[in-house]
This record gives sequence, structure tokens and C-alpha cells, in this order.
Amino acid sequence: MSRLLQEKDLPAVTLVCNRAMPLDHFFVELLHEKTFGDNNYDKNLNLVEENDGAIVGFASGVVRQRKGEKVGFTKLLAVNPDFREKGIGFQLLSELEAKFRELGCVKARIMDSAPNYFMPGLDYRYTEGTCLLQKAKYTRDGVSLNLIADLQYFPIDHSEEIRQCEEKGVQIRRALPSDKEASLAMVAREWTSWIPEVEATFRHDPVTLFIGLKDNQVVGFSAYDSNNVRTGWFGPMGVLPEYRKFGIGQIVCKLCLAEIKKQGFHTSVIPWVGPVRFYSKVCGARNDRTFWTYEKEL
Repeated sequence: MSRLLQEKDLPAVTLVCNRAMPLDHFFVELLHEKTFGDNNYDKNLNLVEENDGAIVGFASGVVRQRKGEKVGFTKLLAVNPDFREKGIGFQLLSELEAKFRELGCVKARIMDSAPNYFMPGLDYRYTEGTCLLQKAKYTRDGVSLNLIADLQYFPIDHSEEIRQCEEKGVQIRRALPSDKEASLAMVAREWTSWIPEVEATFRHDPVTLFIGLKDNQVVGFSAYDSNNVRTGWFGPMGVLPEYRKFGIGQIVCKLCLAEIKKQGFHTSVIPWVGPVRFYSKVCGARNDRTFWTYEKEL
């Protein structure tokens, strides 16, 4: 049987995740963010499986409201490849589902647990994962896409574009701690699901959010390190509809990518993308990873 995850387990769990999911890269701080760092963290939904005292399996779950329903999300599930075909993954998934039912969840989903998610679904190339979910009677219900922006030759200086925005009466700058209330109020107008991610940017010093202001009102924003911190993760980004003619989205996007480049990253992940054409035009982003989303009635 499994036992509850402890913080001291994270180095061993990191090794399991990196072996189980070679298309991704895990480190201790990232796994801490995904588990103990989740605002909805529940110790009973984070499990490890051991063999002779060594961790060989790991599952992390969380309960969130989604479309007015209580939903249980499996955020991560990993089994050491040397211990596959022994039912460990199915057992961990089943245990999470049982706990979700006890907590009143009506559905279970896989990985797309925004805010604070690792990936927006299961990468379809993880064949063992897709087979497990088929066995567990999950239904594939959608596709999500990540883009990747090449930063190798991406410019750092965007002062001329900032000046052009200022000529239109728009101020572009990094958000200050004092901008938190106004920024969150603006996000709440159009993108309520992004509030936790934008709020997370104010926990960094400096704040990892750039904003556009018109008549001293925040009307647009772009973030980085709001999720999957220190992985080159971009977003979210948005501009209020009535202010989309000023070029605010383009410049705040570029400023965030420039900061990611300064961190030493040669590429940036633009996750869970809708407006592919916008990012292709603004920063040359290309289609990168495809994820399948899954749901199961409980």
C-alpha cells in the first residue's frame, strides 16, 4: 500500500519522475511547488509507493472547482520504469479516485489542474500513460497545445517599442507591489481563472509581471514565472478588449520573454495556447507539444 508523501521524499520522487517522464525535466523545487506549494494542497492526496524502502511510484492530486462542479485532478503520476507492469500506477490512480469520491468530487481529470499545473494534459507520446487511462476508463475529451519560442537571438532591449506606446498615451512597465490590487481587479474583469497565477507574480522580487496603463488604469498584462517557476514558463497574458489597438500585448509579451532570456533560458514555453497566430507573429513561436485531456465520471 502507498503512504503519504513527505517533504524529505522529494529528492527520491524527483528521480522517479525524471526516469518515468523523459520528455520533461523535474527538480526538487518544482515538485515542491506542484505539491506542498499548491494553495489547495491536501496531504492525503499526495502518495508514494515503496519497494524495499525505495520510492518507486508517486501520485499527486488536488481538488478544485471547475465549471461549478467539484473535480479531482491527478496532477502527476509516475512509476519507475523498472517497476512497471506490476499494477502500481493503476493502484495509485485508483487510490486518488477513491479519495476524490470521499471529498465529494463528481469527476476526475488528468493534469489540467490550473492554476498550479505541470502540463495542460498528458503528452500523447507517453504511451504507457495513455494505456493506463484507457484501462482506468477515462474518456479523452480534448487537445491542448504548447508553443515554444526560440530566444537565442531574441532582443533584450525594447525601449523603442515602449516609447512608441507612450506616444499613444500608454505606459508600459514592470508591475510594482503597489500595483497588485489594480492588476488583479483588471484580470478579474475578463480572466477570473488567471487570478491565482497573476497573484503569484507578486510573490517574486522583482514582480514577474509587466503591465500596460492607459489614463493610469491597468489595461493589459503579461507574466512569467507565475507557474512552473524557473523553467522558462511564459504567461498568462491579456489585454482588455477595448485597448487591443495600442500594441500593448506585443510589448508586454516581448518584455517577459526578454526576462526569461536573462535568466539563462534559450527557449520559453508558451503553454495551453489559443491565439497561436499572435505568438507566431510577435515572437516567432512554433507549435511544440500536444497534450490529450481526459475525464472520468465518479
